[in-house]
Amino acid sequence: MSRGEGVLALHPAVSTGLIGVLLVGGQTLGGGSLALGCAAALSLALAGARRRLPRLLRRSRFLLLAIFVMFAWFTPGQRLVGDPAWLWPTFEGLQLALTHGGRLLITLALVALLLERMPADELLQGLSTLVRPLSLVGWDADRLAVRLSLVMHLATESAGRDWRHWLDDAADESAPAAVAVATRSFGAADAWVLALTVLAMSCLAVVA
Repeated sequence: MSRGEGVLALHPAVSTGLIGVLLVGGQTLGGGSLALGCAAALSLALAGARRRLPRLLRRSRFLLLAIFVMFAWFTPGQRLVGDPAWLWPTFEGLQLALTHGGRLLITLALVALLLERMPADELLQGLSTLVRPLSLVGWDADRLAVRLSLVMHLATESAGRDWRHWLDDAADESAPAAVAVATRSFGAADAWVLALTVLAMSCLAVVA
C-alpha cells in the first residue's frame, strides 16, 4: 500500500480539508486541552512522519524561539523575579508563550503528517479542488494550483541549499516545466466522513 492510500481511500480534498479543520480547531485550544491536543498531534506525527517532523521542527526553531521571547519578555504582567525586572519574563507572558508555542507545534505536526502521508500530486489535487469555488469570484484555480506546486517543490527539494541561492536569478533546472492536476471522483466514504464531520462540528457548536 502506498503512503497515499488510506483505509477509506478518501478523496484528497476531503483529507486535506479534515487537516485544515484540525488546524483551525487547534488554534482555539488552551490550557489542559491544548496540552492534550499538542501531545496527540506530536504522537501521531512521530508515528506517521518520523523523519519529516524533526526536519520541520528544526527549520522552525527560530520561529519558536522568537514566539517564546516576544511573549514571555514583552507581555506586561507580574515578573517572576523582581530585580532586575528586564531580565525576567512575566507569568502572563509565559502563559501566552506556551499557548502560542503549543498551537504552532500542533500546526507543524499536522503539516508534517499531511506531507508525509499524501503524495505531492494528490495534495495538489486536494488543494486545487478546495479552492475551485473561488473561481466564482475571479480566482484562477489552475494558476493557484501551479503556484502551490512550485511552493511545494521549493519547500521539499531545496533542503541543504545556501540562503544565497534564493537571491540567484538563475532558473531552477530541477523545477518542473509542466504541472498536471489529476482528477478523481468523490466516493461514498467521502460522503460519510463529511457528514460525520459536519455532525461533530454542530455538536461542538451547541455545547460551546
